[in-house]
Amino acid sequence: MVQRSTAKSVLLVLTTLLLRSSLANSVENLPKLEEEPKVKVKHYLSNAIQVDFTPRGETYFLNNSLRIFSNGGVYLNAQKFENLNSGSQKSYQLDSLKTDANTQKLVTTIRGMLKSWFVGFSISEVRPAVQIANSSYQAEFSQFAISTDENLLDQLKKTEGAILVLNMDIKGINYQAAKIRLWDQDKPKLGQVGFDDVKVKMADGSGPLHVRIPFYVKINSQGVPEYEAVGIDENIDTTNFEFKYGKFIVPTIQLVINGEALPFNDVVLGQELVNSTPIVITEIRNYLHDFASHQIPTLLNEKSKEYLVQALENVKHLQAPNTPDGASGDLWWGMQFKSISENNGLTAKFNCYVEDPVNPDSMPNTLVSATRPPLASTLNKADYDVALSIDEGMINRIMQLSYERKFFEKIALDTTNSSSKDSTTTNDGKFLRLTQTPILKPIESTVKFTDSGSAPNWGETFAKLQLSVQVPPGTVTGLETLIMKDRFFMNVDLIVKLVKTKDAKGVSILLWDFDPDSFKIDARNFTILGKIAKGLGLIMSSLKSQFSDMSVQWRADKLAMPGSIPVPSILGVPLGIKHLAMEQNGHLILYLNYSGPPSDVNASITASVNASISASKKN
Repeated sequence: MVQRSTAKSVLLVLTTLLLRSSLANSVENLPKLEEEPKVKVKHYLSNAIQVDFTPRGETYFLNNSLRIFSNGGVYLNAQKFENLNSGSQKSYQLDSLKTDANTQKLVTTIRGMLKSWFVGFSISEVRPAVQIANSSYQAEFSQFAISTDENLLDQLKKTEGAILVLNMDIKGINYQAAKIRLWDQDKPKLGQVGFDDVKVKMADGSGPLHVRIPFYVKINSQGVPEYEAVGIDENIDTTNFEFKYGKFIVPTIQLVINGEALPFNDVVLGQELVNSTPIVITEIRNYLHDFASHQIPTLLNEKSKEYLVQALENVKHLQAPNTPDGASGDLWWGMQFKSISENNGLTAKFNCYVEDPVNPDSMPNTLVSATRPPLASTLNKADYDVALSIDEGMINRIMQLSYERKFFEKIALDTTNSSSKDSTTTNDGKFLRLTQTPILKPIESTVKFTDSGSAPNWGETFAKLQLSVQVPPGTVTGLETLIMKDRFFMNVDLIVKLVKTKDAKGVSILLWDFDPDSFKIDARNFTILGKIAKGLGLIMSSLKSQFSDMSVQWRADKLAMPGSIPVPSILGVPLGIKHLAMEQNGHLILYLNYSGPPSDVNASITASVNASISASKKN
């Protein structure tokens, strides 16, 4: 009885440590991020981007979660590993291992006997290391979905955050490893224990294995998600597994009495392993239950601080508007979680920065940002999947950096030479030279600027571009020169049309019209005669006439400002613009639909793993 219980105890300790090390190691093997330049100074714009998933949009993720995970580099259907090595950084007390009371009592008794019999012997704690060679697994899911649970959030009386629910139904699991070895890093001379040719599978007729884990997620003050498991529903205790191995590896043990060696009968120990397998499987299931309900949230919290924040702030490149051909106009931008919430859909808010690597001291103008949250009320939530809200401050920051690079310092007055590098005039065309950063703002009423004199057409919206400019030479001619200085300075609001591109993957900005009520000319631009004769009215009339003629040409030629605003993908899911609207509160709202299912990367991974397994069996 002692021998059988000893075998069971050894196997339970081995299995528990192996699972702890292996599961922790699987979290370590997240996809590596590409090395990106470090942005030393980040001028964050608060709530610059907001993403709203409608109930319809959440359904997409519910039905495609497995593919979305695989597109992010996490392959759940199948995976293969050449070598997995994991060593614990801390020691574990054997008394703290979660085994049944009888087994724990037996381990304590045997440990006490060995300690008293053998001088210097101690196994009160271990610092385990595990090596798994040439392993792979295949899992067949009948369901894998991430959903939300607003009712549970209300039951918990949470006023912030969200409930995310992991739902899994697994029809079958097959795991195999060529070699598994476990040892104590602090006592390497005690040798290694483990198995060769290990196979674990869900027993025929068992399952499916069901797991439902709701997590309460909130964003802390550092912009890092924190997780708390709020219950678990699973049937691990009624799911049967089969465990097989080719060879059981134990250290060489022998008892020497007066020079005569009595070897340890590891064959009997191996048979005890076979006899104890059902008990060990039960212990494994108990451990998995404990791991899911207690340790997964801890691992998620640890790894989100290391990985998720890096993934979100992973520096992205953005081409500065109006970058000349052949010039480098790379700007850097990134974002940080601000909050997450649920209210008839899931809402995530982000703080964002946009920086210029050659102009790191540039400070954003916070006075040109929205002061109220977005409404996203133009469309009914049942008619789109995702609403992406961009604060006008984010757009203005991009234009500011382009202006400071001297890329955005002119606006074409005609369409004959819009690509000219001359900042004032050429033989082919004229330009307004900007004297201050242009500012994009919403329009109080767009009706008078539309083609039909009514609301904007589908897939377009309007905004105004506030400009402080110097007009080109030759603008003042004839008798006007008696009352006005040439190349004078003025303020004017150009009306721009924001329209989705043909592929619905971006937003083009078209010069469209001007606001005649926005003209402002400083009195210092008038001659003495002009001031006496009150020539402002004459100049204003002339300017409005010229701008009116030019805007007709802009609309006819669909004169676009260089570049476009791209629509970012969300978790690797392609999106297309259905409609867009510039709200009065200063937010550009892109109403988006998923443009198709995510690619099934898992299918190719599964095929590769299966082919590798088949080849290894033939060999």
